[in-house]
Amino acid sequence: MNFPEYENPHELECFSCGVSVEIMQEQTIGKKRYIIDESLEKMAKVVELTNSEIDLADANIKYMKVYPNISKTVAGRCMRASKELKFFSGCDYVIQMSGELWDTLSEDTRKVLMLHELMHVYVEMDAEGDPVYKLRQHDVEDFASILEEHGVHWILDIRDKAVAADPKLDPKSMKL
Repeated sequence: MNFPEYENPHELECFSCGVSVEIMQEQTIGKKRYIIDESLEKMAKVVELTNSEIDLADANIKYMKVYPNISKTVAGRCMRASKELKFFSGCDYVIQMSGELWDTLSEDTRKVLMLHELMHVYVEMDAEGDPVYKLRQHDVEDFASILEEHGVHWILDIRDKAVAADPKLDPKSMKL
């Protein structure tokens, strides 16, 4: 498999003990290549600034592409970090995009897919004023505000690109 080339390790200092550790920018695990992609974070900031329905509070979100893809039927995924992941990385959420599919999408479709994933981020404050990180579920098969603003053409575009890459794929099996 051919993967995009990225620079590798970065150094991170542990919050509690001060020990420095290397954080890999990319890593292959099994048949998947996980790549931290700063362009996803930049796009997320643009999408956040241009969409008033997004409230990320101070959530720490990490963004990555997965090559060749998350799965044949998943274009993107937002996950709330487990306590263990939060301990090791400091992140509250991880947003993944299927790399090969992402690379074929138009800029507008990418922005709507990013908006869709960011809409899953839901931060509540507890009685002490501390954040509680949750995942927001879809209003319908998508978020109502995305459907009102962007219609369904962006979903169809993603399905068409996925089927073009794998003609055996059932377009109705695609998940966002």
